Amino acid sequence: MLANVTLQRDLCFVEIIEGETDALARQVNESAFFADLGAAGIMLQSIDIGALDCSLVARAADAEALAAIARNYNLAVKVRGTCGCVAAHRDQRDTPLPPLASIIAVLHRKHIPIVHVVATPNDLTLVVNWDQVGPAFAVVRRLLANRAQAAVA
Repeated sequence: MLANVTLQRDLCFVEIIEGETDALARQVNESAFFADLGAAGIMLQSIDIGALDCSLVARAADAEALAAIARNYNLAVKVRGTCGCVAAHRDQRDTPLPPLASIIAVLHRKHIPIVHVVATPNDLTLVVNWDQVGPAFAVVRRLLANRAQAAVA
């Protein structure tokens, strides 16, 4: 079986950088920040928290409110609006996802720049410019179909 692939438009990609703080203070701030986002009705499509920064994908309509809440916590915010997301998820019975290197190579050949990518063996999330969501979706679907055909042969 093929992995499930979805496409979303009208999203924004947000990078948040926090100043120097100890680990406990950071956890307290992150907890309060995400609670405020939830209280404001801001639904996150994805989140990636690193040691020094955090990146989020949310609805483009929520970009201003999200940035305002982040500023309440004295966080540096960079918002890239008008993005889209292609996500693939596989269950254990599905054909494995294509290697990330293959996906990146095809996107590069098709001149589809990647804004952000998160990948695990069972999940792939690609954030691209809004006008490239359809072509990126087609690339991922085609690579999945090719991989499934090769598994059957």
